[in-house]
Amino acid sequence: MTNSHVAGWSADSPTPAQLKELFAQVSSGRITKDLLQGFLNRQRTIKYIQTESQIDAQAIMGNNYLGPEVAIKHFNVFFTCTELQSLTNVPFSGERLEKCKDTHFLIAIPSLTIVDMLNHYPSFFVENYWYKYNPFANVCAISAWYLINKKIVPHSTSKTWNSQLELLKEDQETLTAREITYLLLAHFLVRNIKLLTKFSTATSSVSSSAERIFIGHYAEGVFISRISKAVSLNQIGLMVAEKPDYTRSAD
Repeated sequence: MTNSHVAGWSADSPTPAQLKELFAQVSSGRITKDLLQGFLNRQRTIKYIQTESQIDAQAIMGNNYLGPEVAIKHFNVFFTCTELQSLTNVPFSGERLEKCKDTHFLIAIPSLTIVDMLNHYPSFFVENYWYKYNPFANVCAISAWYLINKKIVPHSTSKTWNSQLELLKEDQETLTAREITYLLLAHFLVRNIKLLTKFSTATSSVSSSAERIFIGHYAEGVFISRISKAVSLNQIGLMVAEKPDYTRSAD
């Protein structure tokens, strides 16, 4: 690092004009607290290098593998050391992956909110952003691996949420709206193929009015809507994931 003519001011430090623009962006609301924190978090990130566990999993899953590199390339995600540690080991045995390699997606879902994804690709969503300030669209979780079935659960359409839950096997779990949204976008960005075009899936997420959130990927884009928990529709099924063999998060 070289120093400028101003004492204590490095050559790669922001100029007064750049600082003025930064403060103007903050004042206008274009740079939010979350965006600024995300930038600061980048200073604590390390370069992503595929682990042996991830390489082995990719070899088994082939094109059904969507690893951390998808989030880095398509969503400009900067993983922290803690996040990369949580993704180090794929929490599914090789035997489990072999059984699911043609029927499931193995995907690393980063700690992005639905609003984060919307801000990255607004044109990929149906233009009715009613959920933008709804809590479920603004929550995230630690980056983690998911093994998600490509198809909705058989006979899960035309059923209420509670009736759908009764169809789950012991080793299956439901997915949030955030997890489904990332899967739809990541798969489309990498494979240029839309999922959930004929049926939507109910999710474990609910709106601030306690309505069940369901999602599909139609011609116009990713469609996020809501429905009363007691109502069933013939085009809403249930997409599920396999429960992990080992804990998802790092110790």
